[in-house]
Amino acid sequence: MKSSIRAITLLLTIFLIIGCDHASHTEHQKKSATLTGKHPEYMQYFDTTWAYNPIWDDGLAEVTTMTGESVVYGKKRKYITTLIIVKEVFNRKYNVKTDDYNRDDLISVLKFNLAQTIQTDVYPYHYLTSTFFERKNPVAVYKCTQGSQDWCGNTFKQFERVNDSLHYTFHSYWDGEGSGTKVLDDAVLEHQLLFTLRSLRFRNGLKFMLPIIPNIITNKTFTSKPIQISVRILEEENVWKVHLDSESAEISATYFFAKKYPNELLYYEKNDGSKLYDARTKRYAYWQ
Repeated sequence: MKSSIRAITLLLTIFLIIGCDHASHTEHQKKSATLTGKHPEYMQYFDTTWAYNPIWDDGLAEVTTMTGESVVYGKKRKYITTLIIVKEVFNRKYNVKTDDYNRDDLISVLKFNLAQTIQTDVYPYHYLTSTFFERKNPVAVYKCTQGSQDWCGNTFKQFERVNDSLHYTFHSYWDGEGSGTKVLDDAVLEHQLLFTLRSLRFRNGLKFMLPIIPNIITNKTFTSKPIQISVRILEEENVWKVHLDSESAEISATYFFAKKYPNELLYYEKNDGSKLYDARTKRYAYWQ
């Protein structure tokens, strides 16, 4: 009888320990969720409701074609670039556009596609960069894929958000790179600024700092660390002018956006000789 009582007492003690440990673990998860849910300081300068405008629910895509210029192999090359913004519904299981809308893991996103083909003296470079944002946050990249194709080979990069970091996977045809994965601190990808800066809370004279991961649109893997960029907004007669500068002078760029929503990109230039201009925008179902 005494041995039975001792056994019952021991079991109760074990259950209490496990229960307390589980409660502690649950509380730790709650605290972690609270911490990872904090927004960076720079988020106050962006309108988190920007992507909820009904214009993105009309079943059409915003398609903008622009003339581009880039310096490749020491020569200025002109080309046509296409920027596409369209609403999609993802499922979290596969983290791609869903075919099944009767799921409980759906998420509404805006897709920003940037398509470029740059002809050199011998062969073309093809780049397609697809960047996805949860509609509640037009600043933090939810997912980004970037592919490069040329006559030498293919390179593919993917960034996926996990809490406050970006999980980066790459596959490259270059020696010394090959395939691999990295975990990156949260930052803004430079190319996404063509989209993200449209969600600014535009105000003349506004100035703040923003961590930027420099250009990932190349045929090599990404290696750069984030750099701090000064963002300055100036109001001109019919446009908002957004100027970026880094202390190292690695990045100096200027963007012009329409004042009226959805604040379309009108012009862009960077200190490496890159330009985008002559914007022509319309809304239509480009996939039909």
